[in-house]
Amino acid sequence: MKFWQKVFLSVLILFVVALNIGMFTVMHFTYKEQLSSVKQRAKGEAYFLRNSISKDFTNLEETSTLTRDKKETIYDSYKTYYMEQNVFLELWSGNSLIGGTFDLNIESRDELDTVDNVQNLLIREVDQEEYLFLACNLEEPYENHILVIAYPLTELTNTRKQLVQMVIATDIAITILLSVILYLIIRKLMKPLKRLSEATGEITQGNYSQEIHIQSQDEFGSLAKKFNTMSERINENINLLQEESDRKQQLIDNMAHELRTPLTSISGYADYMRMAALSEEERIHALDYIIAETKRLEKLSRTLLMIADIREGVLTKTAVSTEQIKIYIQNLFHNQLKEKQILLEVNCEIETIEASEVMLQCILGNLIENAIRACEVEGRITVTFYNHEGTCFTVEDNGIGMEAEEIAKIMEPFYRVDNARSRKHGGVGLGVTLCHQIVKVHQGELRYESEVNKGTKVIVTFTT
Repeated sequence: MKFWQKVFLSVLILFVVALNIGMFTVMHFTYKEQLSSVKQRAKGEAYFLRNSISKDFTNLEETSTLTRDKKETIYDSYKTYYMEQNVFLELWSGNSLIGGTFDLNIESRDELDTVDNVQNLLIREVDQEEYLFLACNLEEPYENHILVIAYPLTELTNTRKQLVQMVIATDIAITILLSVILYLIIRKLMKPLKRLSEATGEITQGNYSQEIHIQSQDEFGSLAKKFNTMSERINENINLLQEESDRKQQLIDNMAHELRTPLTSISGYADYMRMAALSEEERIHALDYIIAETKRLEKLSRTLLMIADIREGVLTKTAVSTEQIKIYIQNLFHNQLKEKQILLEVNCEIETIEASEVMLQCILGNLIENAIRACEVEGRITVTFYNHEGTCFTVEDNGIGMEAEEIAKIMEPFYRVDNARSRKHGGVGLGVTLCHQIVKVHQGELRYESEVNKGTKVIVTFTT
């Protein structure tokens, strides 16, 4: 059973029960009031008749003897009037009936057992009809005489039956009307819950961009806003996971390609050396190529391990001297710079830079190495350390430059602007990726500005 059906039935049942209890309680008290009114009327009539008949007996006894026939004559004078009012009378003298208008099949007459002139009242069903019987003694000295009055309760009973029928009919009509109104209200109130359920179903099917539009300020509106926030975050996380998965797959594919090329060359030259009769010069050339490819594989392995260490390690920063860094990079690239007659200029506008010294050496080494590859003979490379909204340094060259499309892809692992030139100088295509990871762990920013045939400028900012 659905939730709205449970709410519908629960509210309907509670209302119907409360309505019936209320209506039947009112009906019961109404009947009691009407019955009490009939009893008061009977008592009044009994009091009047008791006094009247007692006085008539007294008056008659003053002038003559009070015989049974005379008592019956006095009784008859009252009987005719009350029969027209549909009220039945009896007059008893002890256990002897003087006169009566009852034509009823009554087995027991408990009302005749009057004690101390107290009125006896009881309701008795006779021939499937209810009667109110009232019995009382006459006044002294005629207290051995008992007057019995019987009121038929047919009208009251019929009124009660009609009231019951009206209550039942009203109950049915109100229940039907309430059911329709309650159904419409609950269905309207449950629409937001239905939308939430449908949206949840969409999410289980993989549609994480599902949103709910509920214009209300109640709990459903608040729940819808939280649901949309949750759905948005789930969708963002799914997209991030998908992007990360795609990057990992691309890295694996590129790595397989990068490993296959040197391994194929090493295997080919090894087979060549084993199968062919080579001169000493040819053997040395083959060994040099094998050694060069082996070193490239070793460099690839070291770079990948460093990237993994950066992602999982803890950053330890120190105040690194820019002058020491200047000496380090001049010594590191002395032979390469001399070979291509490239001028390296290092400007230190600040004395220290807060960073990991090993990582700083690594990022500068990769950036300057890329700049050397990009420069022609007698090129120029400028490194500058300075402060601008954080600690910054730039590596600028006047080399071949890059297209805008190439700048957008340069962060991708194993991407090379010039494959032939990069492989010739031992590049593995992970330098920029490694630099990006180092800057990221320093909570910094890495930007490229480049123009074809004019050069490239790399700007690194450490914000912390």
